[in-house]
Amino acid sequence: MHNLYIKECEEKNISPVKLSTYSHVFNTKFNIGFYVPKKDQCGLCEKYNNSSDIEKQNLQDELEAHKNETKLSRFEKEKDKKLAKENTEKYMVSCYDLQSVLTTPAAKISNFYYARKFATYNLTVYSLGENEANCFVWNEDQGKRGANEISTCIYKYLIQNCLQKDTIFYSDNCSGHTQNEGDSVHSTIEKQKNRLLRGGSIFSPLQWPTVIRTAKKTGKPFK
Repeated sequence: MHNLYIKECEEKNISPVKLSTYSHVFNTKFNIGFYVPKKDQCGLCEKYNNSSDIEKQNLQDELEAHKNETKLSRFEKEKDKKLAKENTEKYMVSCYDLQSVLTTPAAKISNFYYARKFATYNLTVYSLGENEANCFVWNEDQGKRGANEISTCIYKYLIQNCLQKDTIFYSDNCSGHTQNEGDSVHSTIEKQKNRLLRGGSIFSPLQWPTVIRTAKKTGKPFK
């Protein structure tokens, strides 16, 4: 950014300030931060990155086709997202993803690492038009995390939010690197979990909905 700033100053015949001054002004005078969205790693890309030179050559055509699919899927997703934002009454565009298992008990205590864990599941459905996350939470004594449970959550979401609307869904890893917004929701929940664990422990599965509801500090809280 400082290099771009210097280039612009040269074009305008202005003397640029040093990097230290530029950094100080940028960090103290502007309410701007940088954020890299959390996303799941792609199996094919990871396979390519960890392959030998000969294996990479054999995977090259498959990788190029994969990258083209990624571009197309992102284009379609952005187009649908814009459609939903412009007309929320008619269109519902959402993506969904299952979070890593939330286990109880949870604590920063070494002995807990060996304790038997009770699993809690969270399927997040994120509305791209309304920037709103719905988290469907259940425990392992209520169900597994298979097709029946996932389809039940999606059915409930359709009934609650999508009646009389044209609905488009994007699932995790749908046609490539779509950077599912659910990943960012899950990252925010994990940060809230780690904040709470620094001051105590999570002993009951009933605490996880509270962790989820209080995770987001600005904007609409997660439902």
